[in-house]
Amino acid sequence: MKPGSCACWKKGARSLIRRSDGLALRPASEQGAALLCRWWNDGAVMAHAGFPQRLGTTVEEVAAQLKADASSHRLLLLEDGCPVGEAVWRLAEEKGAAEIGIKPCVPSARGRGSGTQYLHRPLRYLFGPGGFALITLTTAEENRRARHVYEKLGFVQTAVFLFQTSQMPQACKALEYRLKKETYAALWGQVF
Repeated sequence: MKPGSCACWKKGARSLIRRSDGLALRPASEQGAALLCRWWNDGAVMAHAGFPQRLGTTVEEVAAQLKADASSHRLLLLEDGCPVGEAVWRLAEEKGAAEIGIKPCVPSARGRGSGTQYLHRPLRYLFGPGGFALITLTTAEENRRARHVYEKLGFVQTAVFLFQTSQMPQACKALEYRLKKETYAALWGQVF
């Protein structure tokens, strides 16, 4: 699919990384607020994040958040130029650490192994030019597909805790994962 053939693609947008596999990431800008808003207001997309009834946000609120939050770096996952999901990374509380998250939002983008490839890109950046020594993430215990991807990349589960949102009838278990730069380099080679 060519960039111009995707209704979500804005003229002039550029990917951070382009590869022959058709997968890329690009920064989410204010122009992407409508797309993010649509995803965030879809309970099926947001259920794993604890919001099965959707976030209930507006395009204006999403655009303002993208513009104002300099500590968070939100990316769109692209397949053949068309957005299929989102990723985010931000500074973690621990010195030298970043926190990362990924969410395939289009059902056809799930379960095909592309999550691993999408995650390699920000991991290489964060461990390389980003200068981080540790990457952390959190996922729901029930999210077995995501856990498989994280463990395949070298993430190690380090904590279990309960989380609950106002939309959840009961608390669920969440798992914290951590990946050290040395572990990633040993598994995947010096790519930074």
